[in-house]
Amino acid sequence: GPNSVVYAMFDPVEEMVWAGTSTGRLVGQLCAYEGLGEEEEEEEEQMMLTLKTVTNVRSFRSAVNQLLPLPAGVASLSEDAFRIHSRQGIPLLSMHFPHVGAGEDAESAHFTCMEFDPTGTGLLLGGNNKWLTSVDLLTSQVTGSTAVPNAISVMKNTNRYLACAGMEGSVTLRDPNSLTALHTLVAHAGPVTGMDVADNMLVTCGMSMYRGAYNTEPAVKVFDLRRSPRPLASIAVPMGPCLLQFSPKFSSTLLAASPSGAWQLCDVGGLFALPAVYQVPTPGLTAMDISPSGELVVFGDTDGGVFVWSDRRGGTVSLHAHSSFDTVLPDHRAPSSEMVWTEETPLSAAPLPPNPDGLPLLSDWPPMASGPCHPPVRIDPMFLAEVTQKEFVGYASNPGVQYGRQQRGLPSLLALQGGEEGEREANLNPAQEGRKGGGGCIPREYRLQEIRVGKLGIEAFNFRQYNATCFAGLENTIPNSYANAWLQAMFFLRPLRSRVLNHLSSKEVCLSDELGFLFHMMKISRAACCQATNFLRAFSQLPEASRLELLDKATATAFIARDGSDLQLLKRVQNLNRFVLEQLHKEMGGKEHHEASAIEMVFGASMLRISTTLGSDAAAGQVQETKEFQWRLAYPKHLSHPPSSPSPAASS
Repeated sequence: GPNSVVYAMFDPVEEMVWAGTSTGRLVGQLCAYEGLGEEEEEEEEQMMLTLKTVTNVRSFRSAVNQLLPLPAGVASLSEDAFRIHSRQGIPLLSMHFPHVGAGEDAESAHFTCMEFDPTGTGLLLGGNNKWLTSVDLLTSQVTGSTAVPNAISVMKNTNRYLACAGMEGSVTLRDPNSLTALHTLVAHAGPVTGMDVADNMLVTCGMSMYRGAYNTEPAVKVFDLRRSPRPLASIAVPMGPCLLQFSPKFSSTLLAASPSGAWQLCDVGGLFALPAVYQVPTPGLTAMDISPSGELVVFGDTDGGVFVWSDRRGGTVSLHAHSSFDTVLPDHRAPSSEMVWTEETPLSAAPLPPNPDGLPLLSDWPPMASGPCHPPVRIDPMFLAEVTQKEFVGYASNPGVQYGRQQRGLPSLLALQGGEEGEREANLNPAQEGRKGGGGCIPREYRLQEIRVGKLGIEAFNFRQYNATCFAGLENTIPNSYANAWLQAMFFLRPLRSRVLNHLSSKEVCLSDELGFLFHMMKISRAACCQATNFLRAFSQLPEASRLELLDKATATAFIARDGSDLQLLKRVQNLNRFVLEQLHKEMGGKEHHEASAIEMVFGASMLRISTTLGSDAAAGQVQETKEFQWRLAYPKHLSHPPSSPSPAASS
């Protein structure tokens, strides 16, 4: 089923039942007795056993195939992972096995069973692969893998052997030390579905072939493990058992259960089955276990139900249930109420994550960035004397300050605030201001660094000292270096970078080749400064770039941008992006080669151009499909600003 119980077992220490589901959940339920009537009495006859879920955690994404009890908690196994949880649901150990085996014979892990390693402090894992994997719980590592001829469905430890039941119907008895096969017992014609061991007796149940299909065999096979292991007898169980479990109280009493929910007791010593047959109200039985005290039996079914049976009232799970300590239950916190977020809700209302260790959070500012604030500005009394106040607003003439620009009047205003000291502070450049220090100075990592060029030029400057990343920068003291930001943005587009790095042509001037050489230099130059001289030189040799006014003026200070406002520079970068993308599209298999280029795959978008004549039907117009690499966003006219106010610039 969607949430069926795959494996169920009793806890050997606590009064609990554990179940592993097909959805990967580990569920722990506490066995407790409650009164039947309104007046609760202490007598056991008036008490009823109930199951209370105290632990419910997601252990795997796939089904939980088997559980094993440990002193620290419960071990669970899926087809490719192994985990240990405490009894309160806290994960203690997690191991993932993408492959098992060694060398070329390694294959995917499909574990179905596990057993304690009788020679160490680990576990043995087996499944639908031909490997027996050893895991050490102290080091959390795989200590070895032993090849086996067939897949393993069930494993049990005996006094002398490690019994491994296979999917082909045989039981292999292996040496616990070397894991080598010593004896092979043929049990069934199909897979072995259940196996258990008590003293020197081994019992199995499985599938048999009937009319070309596997069916549950209506018998329990008994084997004698003394001296030379051999088959002893076969106990007829008409219901067809699939699960077996010896009773801890009576070593010769065996409980056999069938998939239909019927279960029966068998006497292995007398080699017969008791006539009484019991029925669990379930559509399909999938799991079974007997408590260590032998007083309770648990069943799990395909609908996710857990049933506990007992032959008496007041039955317990553990042998020392009445003298043991109380079960430590997990702490259940009350769910926090949902917060209603509005536009006025401050971000500080969100609760912070728990931090019991008192470690610093990632959002904490470092001490160097949270120093004392600047002192208040001192205004000259002569300036305040010129202020004319109307109602609650004061007016005065501007002493020469224009916002956004460094004017001559700015040092004078600072001088008004601090006298001669303020005049000296105003004449400092940003680098000197950062080195001045003080409580409110800019941190060293973010200060404007002054590059001092020596006799060897910019090649002798150590850029790695100021670049803690692995990415290279571009020199901005060469002509047309305004394109550096565009080049950096194109470098981090992986599809474009991979195609350009693998492009090579025989043309004398090719932007794709030069861009590929530049990207290769930026890739191998870790934290160094690269020069885009070759690319910009090839870019300047194209006549279209000159007609579009994409080149800097050919002066001694060519690295200075053209005269104009910031808006003109933005339009210039837009024209650069459109022109270079069109040029790369032509060079890398565009219109001339009639195939899709890397530019078209990364930036291309289809656009339909419909041309119609005024007064004619729109459906009769000409439709042309084109590829565009850049789009211009036009602001709607009916939403534009009045003519008196500046209209927003178009962006692309």
